[in-house]
Amino acid sequence: MLNAFLPALFLGASAVAGNPASAELAYTQAELSTHSGSAAVYQRVLAAAERVCADENRHSTMAATATRICVADTVARTVNEIAAPQLDQIHAARSVSPDGREAVVLAASGS
Repeated sequence: MLNAFLPALFLGASAVAGNPASAELAYTQAELSTHSGSAAVYQRVLAAAERVCADENRHSTMAATATRICVADTVARTVNEIAAPQLDQIHAARSVSPDGREAVVLAASGS
């Protein structure tokens, strides 16, 4: 079993003390080898990021916005760290920018 460490952005009061909120996430390579397993891992990453970021930003004057930004960043970094193709695809399909707009990839076609 492998563990991914989910670091939160250093936004909260605990970061000032040098102890940012974090969570551990367990997953297996077998889970990441299937779409349904990767989707389950993605949901756990997202849920853990939401918990960590909500806790980290609970005293922020703009807690909801800071939490959304933190979640987006934490999920992206964690998915990148795990480096599993199916998980990357799921993340790309579900990614939403911190301001709530869907992410769009633009590509120019050559003639």
